[in-house]
Amino acid sequence: LLGWGWREEVYREALARDLAAEGLNVSVEVAMPIHYRGQPLSHVSVRWDMLVGDCVLVELKAVQNIKAAAMRQCERYAQEQGHLCIAINFPDRAKAKVQWAM
Repeated sequence: LLGWGWREEVYREALARDLAAEGLNVSVEVAMPIHYRGQPLSHVSVRWDMLVGDCVLVELKAVQNIKAAAMRQCERYAQEQGHLCIAINFPDRAKAKVQWAM
């Protein structure tokens, strides 16, 4: 419904509203602390674009072609948290592409 050419934040907000309207628990921009040798690093964290139902991480992109680095990022987040991770791309003038990482 939004069409192509928007920034990632626009798609994130719209998707979060649609998922919440379906009764799902959705959090956006969720901070994930980074641990090193069992201790959290004090000033370093990573932000997930979206967490759905406390078990699915969603990494959103608004680029022409989703790159392998985005998928590795999704895979790393999933591995760290034991969640499923979905990367969704909203490229210009095309339908969204969904890729999964576990």
